[in-house]
Amino acid sequence: MNRPSPPGDGGPDRDLLAHARDRLPPEVDVVELAGSTSSEGDPMTPLAKAAVPLLAGAVALTGCSPSHDDIRSSAAKSRATVLDVSNDVLDEVATLGEFFGPVEGQWRSCRDKEGWLEYYVEGRLDPPPDDAGAHGLLVDQVTAVLAPKGYRLATVDDDDGVLTLEAVTGEVNTQVTGYASDPFVLFDISGGCVEVADLDSEFRYDLPETLR
Repeated sequence: MNRPSPPGDGGPDRDLLAHARDRLPPEVDVVELAGSTSSEGDPMTPLAKAAVPLLAGAVALTGCSPSHDDIRSSAAKSRATVLDVSNDVLDEVATLGEFFGPVEGQWRSCRDKEGWLEYYVEGRLDPPPDDAGAHGLLVDQVTAVLAPKGYRLATVDDDDGVLTLEAVTGEVNTQVTGYASDPFVLFDISGGCVEVADLDSEFRYDLPETLR
């Protein structure tokens, strides 16, 4: 399928296509379908050259939402990917402290894109009660323990005693935030954006699931 083309693209023999593209909205383009050719020796006017060998059809490039089955399948796949990474990360960081409250996963809006959601897991890790900073900042310990597992956390923000790091694994983003004046670490593990269209409420209002 052709993508929207600039006006006049394709040369003089395709002026009709160019004019058609000019008159269509941006989300619609003209595609060419192979048609029958003229008989040998028949006169070929510019109109015939443009119209006879080609059948032009207007095809909407956007606005066609996936089916409900496709939506549920894509959402399930994205959720499973996030949970795989989350369980891997949680297994490692659990050796450094204790989770404060439940670690939960659920769907949320994807960068304010209407009809799109992402699955995310969030929680808080506290150091052991008897640690008292003896092994340094917890966020540094988390960084060190995750690196051998392939989650190489890089700094994305370091401001006013708040350090935010992240690692991207495929479509999954693992973000960790530590504090100079507080011993705990917050983490947020999120997947890619999934189009859910009119099934938004089916996912958004699901109760959070507890991982830990």
